[in-house]
Amino acid sequence: MKWTRGSLNLSMGILLVLVGGLETPQAHSAVIDYKPLVIEVKPNDRLVVLGFEGTIKVEGKASGSRELSIRVKQENPTKMSSEAKSVLDEWNFSLQRKGDIIEAAIHSPQSKSDWVKLLMGGVPQFYLEIAAPPVPLEISWRKGQIAIERWNAPVSAHLLKGSLRLHGGKGEATLRNSSGELSVVGREGNVVVDCFNSKVQLANIKGKIDLENFTGETHVGDSEGGLHLVTTAGQAKIETLKGRLDFQNLRANLMIDKLSGELRGQSGGGSVTANVIGDADVRIQSKEGNVNLTLPNSGATVNVATAEGQLVLPAFLAVTRSPSLKSSKGKLRGEVAGSVFVRTTEGNIRIK
Repeated sequence: MKWTRGSLNLSMGILLVLVGGLETPQAHSAVIDYKPLVIEVKPNDRLVVLGFEGTIKVEGKASGSRELSIRVKQENPTKMSSEAKSVLDEWNFSLQRKGDIIEAAIHSPQSKSDWVKLLMGGVPQFYLEIAAPPVPLEISWRKGQIAIERWNAPVSAHLLKGSLRLHGGKGEATLRNSSGELSVVGREGNVVVDCFNSKVQLANIKGKIDLENFTGETHVGDSEGGLHLVTTAGQAKIETLKGRLDFQNLRANLMIDKLSGELRGQSGGGSVTANVIGDADVRIQSKEGNVNLTLPNSGATVNVATAEGQLVLPAFLAVTRSPSLKSSKGKLRGEVAGSVFVRTTEGNIRIK
C-alpha cells in the first residue's frame, strides 16, 4: 500500500493505521520502514503518544508551522518464538485525530497469554521521529528512550524503564521514570520529576523544581526558582541554586553547594552538608545523620542542639551540657546576617 501526501492530511475523525501485516512478506522482515505521515495541527490541539518499546524523538518546529510530521520504523526481534511470530501481524501503529487530540499510538496483541510469551523476547522495537509546532505533549512508553528537544509547550512523559531527556524549550514539565536515566537541561518553567531508581540530572532550570527520587543519584545544578526534594537512599548533590530548598530525606547523603536562599529540611540517617552563601536562613532536623554547615562571612544567630551527637563549633560559641542535651546559642562573627537552627538526635553538628 502506498501513502501519498494527499492521503495523509487528516481531517476530523479520519484514521490512518500502519499495520505490520499490510503485506505478508513485510510483516516478518527484520526492519520495516514506513513513509512519513503528515497531519495538520490546530491551535488548541494536544499531542498524545502511546506505546511499548523503542525510541521516541520529538523536536519542536518554529511556531509558524502548522504540520506535524512523523516517521515510523519497526524492528522485529531476530529470534522469536513461534507464538510471538504468530501474533506479529497484530502489532500496528495508528495516527488519528480525536477532537482536539492528535494520538500517535502503538497497538499490540490483546491476549494476556500472548503477552507472557512476548515479554520473554518477542516485542518489536518501534522508532518514532516527530517534528511539530509545540502543543501540549503527553507520552506514555514502556521501555527505551525518549528525547524531547526545543518544545515550547507543557510536557508530560512517563517511561517505565530507560532514558528520558528533555532539553531546551519552555512550559511546565511533569516527568516520571521508574528506572534508568532522566535529564532536563535548559528548561524554562516549573518541573516535576518522579523517579524510583534513576540517575537524575537537572541543569539550567528557570522555575520551581519538585523532585522525588526514591533511590539513585540526583544532581541539580545552576538553577533558580527553588527546589523541593524527596529522597530515601542514594546520593543527592545540589549546586548553585537560587531560591528556597526544602528537603525530606531518609538515608541519602545530601550535598548542597552555593545555595542562595532558605534551607529547610528533615533527615533520618543520611548526612546533610551545605554551603550557604549570602543571608543564611537555615532550619534542619536530623536523627542519626550528621549536619555540616559552611557559612562564609556569616554573622547569623545560631541555635543548635543534639541529644547524643557532638557539637563542633567555632571556639567563641559556648556549649551548654545537660544530662539529655548539648546545646549552643550565639552569633557568628561575620558581616552577613542570618539565622541557623539545627536539631539532631544522634548526628553531629558542625558549623564553620
